[in-house]
Amino acid sequence: MSAPAPFGRRLLEVAGTDELGAYRVLRVFDPDGPQPQPGQFAMIAAAERWGGGEDERPYLPRAFSIARFQDGEAHFLLEDVGPGSARLCELSPGEPMWMLGPLGHGFTRPDTDDRRPLLVGGGAGIAPLAILQDELERDGGPPPAVLLGFRDAIHAAGAALLRDAAVVTQDDSGARQGLATDLLSEALAEDDSAHVYACGPA
Repeated sequence: MSAPAPFGRRLLEVAGTDELGAYRVLRVFDPDGPQPQPGQFAMIAAAERWGGGEDERPYLPRAFSIARFQDGEAHFLLEDVGPGSARLCELSPGEPMWMLGPLGHGFTRPDTDDRRPLLVGGGAGIAPLAILQDELERDGGPPPAVLLGFRDAIHAAGAALLRDAAVVTQDDSGARQGLATDLLSEALAEDDSAHVYACGPA
């Protein structure tokens, strides 16, 4: 059962950011927040310079999967795709930000421990698979296979968010061209009883 989110948003402090190719990992101090479950998300927004000045439309809070929760920090995988996400991407250590969460229902765990987990993601959809990988490895059982797809090599740098990932890119800029579903088909041909966790484009 997922822990309920505190009622209302809370003001937190940015711990830092890390660049992963086209992505940025935003780390936020949240030592007193509830432990998120893999697959949950949070609504986040900058507390300052949020686009609400004269002749500016305010940036609404954005929903982002919680990519990791460790040492009292919540991590989010961001990509600058517009003015709201650009503001989040430029947050620096010490800046305040609003967060509401964790929200939503997390991944359902397999009903038996002998089915190998396959973690399949595309683009920013890899984010909730990172916290899931952490939990599955902590719990023991068969090690999860990680199968990731990206549009190009600069986005594929985001694969570093997870460990031991097989990676493909839609163009020919990466080590292997293809889709994450190509990797999935190959993995299921070897083990069709695997338990698949997926997040990303249909």
